[in-house]
Formats: sequence, structure tokens, C-alpha cells
Amino acid sequence: MKTLTITPNNRLQKARTEFLVRQEMSANQKVVADAPNVMSLSTFIKWAWEQAQIFGYPAALNNVLITQEQTFLSWVDIIKNDKSLITIMPPTELANGAVRAYKHLKLWKLSETDFIPDSDESIRFQQWATQFTSNMKGKVTEEEAIGIIIDAISDKVIPMPEHISLWAFDEVPPLFQALFEAISQCTTLQYCSEERPPATCYQTASFDNDTQLKNMAAWAYNTYEMEPSSTIAIVVPDLVAKRQLLINALDEAFEPQVILPNTPDYVQPYNVSAGTPMSSQPIIMLAKKILTVGAASTDVATLRSIVMSPFIGNSESESGKRALFDLTLQEVPTELSLSQMVSLERCPPKLMASVKQFLKIMNDAPERDTVGNWLKRFESALFAIGWPGERLPNSKEYQALKQHNELLHRLCSHYNTDTVTRDTAIYYYHLALSNTLYAAESKDCPIQVLGVLEAAGLTFDYIYILDMNDTVWPAKATPTPFLPELLQIEHGMPHSDASRELEFAKVLDNRFKRSCNSLIYSYCNTEKERKLTPSIFAVGEHLSGNVFKVNELNHIDLLYKQIPVKVLQDDMVPLETEVATGGVSLLEDEARCPFSAFVKHRLKVAEMPVVRMGFSPQQRGIILHEVLEYFWEDMKTHEALVQLTQEERAQKVLQSIERAFSAFTTKEDISSTLIEMEVQLLSKVIDKWLDIEVQRPAFIVEELEQKKLVTIGPLTIRIRIDRKDRLIDNDRVVFIDYKSGSAIANKLDHAAGLTDVQLPISALTAENVDTVAYASLKTGEELYSGLADPTSSNVSRDKHTLIKAASGSMSEQIEQWKVRLETLAEQYAEGVVTLTPSVASCQFCPVKLTCRINPN
Repeated sequence: MKTLTITPNNRLQKARTEFLVRQEMSANQKVVADAPNVMSLSTFIKWAWEQAQIFGYPAALNNVLITQEQTFLSWVDIIKNDKSLITIMPPTELANGAVRAYKHLKLWKLSETDFIPDSDESIRFQQWATQFTSNMKGKVTEEEAIGIIIDAISDKVIPMPEHISLWAFDEVPPLFQALFEAISQCTTLQYCSEERPPATCYQTASFDNDTQLKNMAAWAYNTYEMEPSSTIAIVVPDLVAKRQLLINALDEAFEPQVILPNTPDYVQPYNVSAGTPMSSQPIIMLAKKILTVGAASTDVATLRSIVMSPFIGNSESESGKRALFDLTLQEVPTELSLSQMVSLERCPPKLMASVKQFLKIMNDAPERDTVGNWLKRFESALFAIGWPGERLPNSKEYQALKQHNELLHRLCSHYNTDTVTRDTAIYYYHLALSNTLYAAESKDCPIQVLGVLEAAGLTFDYIYILDMNDTVWPAKATPTPFLPELLQIEHGMPHSDASRELEFAKVLDNRFKRSCNSLIYSYCNTEKERKLTPSIFAVGEHLSGNVFKVNELNHIDLLYKQIPVKVLQDDMVPLETEVATGGVSLLEDEARCPFSAFVKHRLKVAEMPVVRMGFSPQQRGIILHEVLEYFWEDMKTHEALVQLTQEERAQKVLQSIERAFSAFTTKEDISSTLIEMEVQLLSKVIDKWLDIEVQRPAFIVEELEQKKLVTIGPLTIRIRIDRKDRLIDNDRVVFIDYKSGSAIANKLDHAAGLTDVQLPISALTAENVDTVAYASLKTGEELYSGLADPTSSNVSRDKHTLIKAASGSMSEQIEQWKVRLETLAEQYAEGVVTLTPSVASCQFCPVKLTCRINPN
């Protein structure tokens, strides 16, 4: 090959290849183009190693280049077998840190003998590294292979292309520098990167992390909708930790239907680069679970999950029998083995046969065998039980199976000599699954979610960087404990100190500015009530006028866009009977919102009852009505009230209160102290109300808490009239409605806006109505308010009385109410379900979850 481009990683290699292909097709006006020679650095090292072997270079022929996975497993073995190690940390976590430390040593052209340990961790690492070097006879890691490749290039063994370009290398450690220097002695070598005008930078602040993620998803959605051909990068400093939160936020914006049951797999318009452990994939998780159970006893819940899994044989053809068998398993002891399980009655025959075949393969194994042979036996046993199931796997499951098979092949080649027990083989199997990232292959997506290192060097139209707070970016110095800290600082190793992290952050920030047209810095103002400060990169004069705002999304609209909705015109649902339940509240709900009335009274949807300590507002209202009923049964007239002394009146009020409270004295959840407090409070309220009653024109109480059937249009409803008085001076009727809270009489004279219908309906039941009024008995706000005939002596206005004169006669006002009430009754009877609520109606509506008018 004449030319070669080398990139730092595979993602940049793919992006650069696609760019060069598009460029050639555009220049030559063709729909096809020759694939350019673009390799990632890791691929180049493997290619160079193969070339050295092909041309017979002794050092390459005498050694085997091992993979990163094999390197990791070797470190795990060393740490696991260190008998002197006392720690609660798992060997895998220690191995990850040790691998990174060893890699840093090699990249900076050092060895385990080139430093003096300064801590227990570095002492331990030096011992492990010595053991690793000893175990590696005839094997080399990728970093160690570079040294041999450098020698082979210098000896003119490996033929180099005529020209090599190094694309987007921001950090070049000494080992890579030596490699590139050796290459430059044999061919033309050039450092290259994207050269474009600096991006326009913006800043956007969010209250907290949840708001930040919602804003990010809303911005990405809006941008994608307006510019479908644009490319977008969402860059996250700590992508692994925030992966699921990011997916949730993006799903909520782009794929809101994912929350619905039985939602099929869909193609997301975004791709998240950080993978998840292979063991987290459901199809792999089941294989791991079955092999772990083996012949041992386990909890019934695990066995039930195996029985009902779609990933074992005949799960569909025996689905009914297995569902019944699952019910049987719920009644057995807490633990069972697989063999005990299949001996139970009602065990489906095909399940029984496959489990027995699985157990036979597992039980026929020798006590010890090589890991490779164990893994082959595991494959055979899983096949016997019917894994991965009878249905065709979807795309994600297929890729998981493919990567699983490749992993088994690599494990067999690594552990091919020593013999181990079955439990040890399963340990290695679990270890590999947990430490191998699964990332489903996806088509090119317009939105890429990347870590900062993955995004560096890639080009986009927009780059949106999250978490640009000074606690996150630049990253904190986190030197590895396995190497002396001064050694790391001296050589400028990654994460060694704050100044090194700041310089590296500046390099990446400059790279981002040259990689897009618009760059958005996003940061949070608070975190768990702690105030946060933006990063130095997210503030400054160049950003002072570029405050970035995000429009919120309407998720109801999003659902309608993503889910096919068939609209049926079904407005009217006629009433089956003329007798309506619900009383006065039925027409009040119809006045406020027909949909709410339909849901509450026709569909019988109700709020969950609220459990309260003490008296509920409803109980207080009932007690208030009963107290006044008992009091006026005794008094009967205004004259009798006026003639009482203050002490006599207080005594009669107390007697009525005690009678009303008698039903509550036996309740265990209401203490006598609480009842006493309620009695004292109610005594004061009623005493102040009776002061108002004394000032009224003389009257006789005719009816108290009277139940009646009232016909309004096509409906007959049951009502309870709190009180009906007759005035002495004109022999006309007064209706009073008791209210334990504040009451508003303002809308009584506006029939079109009528929502409180108790008094208007009461007025329909009598002739010669003079006044309709509310008796508001709220502590400190006692008020007698209502509407009266213009000629009535009741018309009055003072501190505790507000009786307005009707605009016409009371007969005319009642006729207007009747028209309005009949309209409401006809609407309800016909089943009108229009959504026409007031703001207040929506705010306190008990059936909000059934309503589609408010997306929030």
C-alpha cells in the first residue's frame, strides 16, 4: 500500500474511512470508491506484528501477541492466587487497576524495577508485576510488542507505506513517540487533524442534574426535528456512571412509547457508546443462571424464572403447561434442585426431558478438566436444555449470542493447559461475562452519546457537553495507588496531578472547538442542595452573550407522533335510566367539566380514600350540620333565639354539640382530648354564627335537613335541603346552605357561569322564594351571604352579612337558574363528554389521570 492513515482508536478509524470514501465519490462523481487504508493504532500494531512474523523476524516468531482480555485474566489469576493478600476488594477490581498501572509503565518505557515503592499498594504491585513478567515467557502484551516492532522497522524487516498520516493524536506517550520516530526514519510521516473555523460557543445552566438531562434530551429532539440531516454529539465526562440516566432521558423524548407494555424493539435515533457487561443481557443472564444452579439446590424464585424463560426449549409450545407448573412451584419449599423440580407433579414433559438431559451432561463430567473442555461441556448442556430458545432471536439477542460464542472461543485458547474443577471453570466463565462489555452494533445514528476521549477528533454539526462544572471538568487528579505518586507526576502520566488534567482538558476543549459548528457547554447550579460552580471552560467573555435556552417538550404530542392513534367519534353516551345517582354534585361536576362528571358518576371512578388521623373535613361538615339541626329542632323560631341569655344559648349549643359527637366517642383513633378540642372550636364558631342569626329579620324554621326528589329536565336527583325558613314580615321562603369553609355567592346572579347548584335547585322546590343564602361557618370568616328579591328586608351589607339584591325579581332569577340546570341535565343524560374545565376545576380535579387535556 502507498498511503496509510493511523487513528488513535477504532471509532476515529471508522469515521475517517467514511469521510475519505465520501470525498473520493464526490470528486470522481461515482457511487463506489476503493476502500482507503485507514487503521487504528491497535490494528496497525497487529498488522506490523504479523508482517514481522511473515518476514521471519526472530523476536516476533518466538513470542505470541496476547489480547487485552488475556492480559486481564492473567492478572486476575496472579491476584487471586496471592495467599498473602487480605482485602475485601474483588480480584477483578484490583486487576483492572493493576493492568492500567502496568500499561502506563510500558507506555512511558519503564519497568517494575525502575521505581522504589512508596506504599503497600505499590509494593504489592511490584510483586505482581514480577510474577506477571515471569508468567509471560513466550508471550507479549500489545505495549511490549511495540518494542519488537520498533526494532523490526529499524532493521528494515517490515515494509512501510510510502506515506503515513497520524490523524487526531492529542496525547503521544514516549513509547508511541519512539514508534513514530522509527516509522519516520523509513517513510514520510505527517501529523494531521481537522482544520476548520472555531465553533460558536454557548452556555446553558440547569437547576440540577435531572433538569440538565431533560433539557439535553429536549434540545436534541428539537434540533433533530428541525435539522434531520445534522450530526449531533452529546459528550459526557463520566459516561459509564450516567449511561442509564442518559438513556432514560433520551427515551422519554424520542421514544415515549417504550414505557407501554408489549412495545416491540425499535430503531433509536441515537447511539450510546458505553457498553454494558455481557452478563446483563437477558439471554446470556439465563445461561449463566442455569449453569450456576447445576445440580445444587437453589431458591424457588430462580427455578421459576428458568421455567418461564423464553430462552429455553419448547417455551412457546408448552407455555400453558409451564404457567400451571409455575403455580405449583409457588407452593413448594423455599429451595429445590433441578432434579427435585422435574420430579414434581404437573412438570411439563418436554421441560422434564430437557432438564434431565442437561443434568446428565453436567453430572457425567470428570472431577477436573481444562477450562476449554469445561466450556465445551457447558455449551453441550445448554444446547440440551434448549438454550437459546425456539423462537428466532431479535437483533440484540443475536449479537449477544455471537459475542458470547466469540468469548468462549477466546477463553478456550487462554485456559488450555491447567485442569480445574467445575466450580472454578464457572468462576472463570462468570468473570469473563462480567468483564466483557456488550455493545450492539448499530446503524449510523444522527445522535452519538460519547465520552470525552471517544468524541475527540470526530466531527459534528453540534457538540453538547454535559456536566461542565468545576468539580467534574477538568477531571480531578486520581493517580493510581499501584505506582509511586512522584513517579507519575515526574513523567506526566494520566490523572497524575491537577495541572496535568488542566492541560489535557485544554487540548480536548480546543479539539472540540475545531470539530463542530456549534458547541454548547451545559452545567448544573445545584446538587443535593449544594451550590455548584461552572467550569472555567463554560464561562468567559466569549460566552457572555451566548446564553442558550431549551424549549420544553410536550410529551402527549410526542406519544401521538410515535404511536398510531385511531380517532373514533363517540361523543354521546345516552343515559340508560332516568334516575341519576350523585345528587347535587352530579350537576355541579357537569357544570365544571362534562368529562369529569361522566368519569365520576357514569364510570364510577373515584379517588383513593385518604387515611387521616382525627377528624376528616367531611366528618367535620357532617357534625356541623347535625349540631345546627339539633339546635333549631329545639329553638324553631328567631324569637326563641333572641330571648335566650348568653349562658342559656351556650348551654343549648353545647348540648347539641355533645349529641352530634356522641357517635365518635367510641372510635379508637380519635382521643377524648382531640374531641374536646373540636368541641371548643365548634362552640366558638357556632356562637359567632348565632350572633349573625340574631340580626336577621324575624323568621320561623320550617324544614331541617329535608330529603327530596327533584326532577330537572330528563333527570330525577335526590337532594338534601339544609334549612328552609319562612320570614314573618312577608311570609316568603328563605333557603340556607351550610358551609364549613368559605362560600362564594358572587356567581349566583350569573346563571351561565353557575357551578354551585345546591341553592338554585332548592329554590325550584318552593314558591314565593325571598332569599337563597350561604351560612359560612369558618373560624374567623363567619358570613351570611346570598341573593334576595329586591323588595326583601334581607338585603343587607355589613361585616358579617352580604345579601345582594337580584337584578330582577326572584321569580325571574329562579327561571334563569332552571334553564341552566335543565341544560346541564340534558348534557349529562345524553352523555356529553367534552373537555371544558376552568383552571380551578383542573387544579382540584380528582380524576386528573383519566383526562387528556393537560400534558403535565
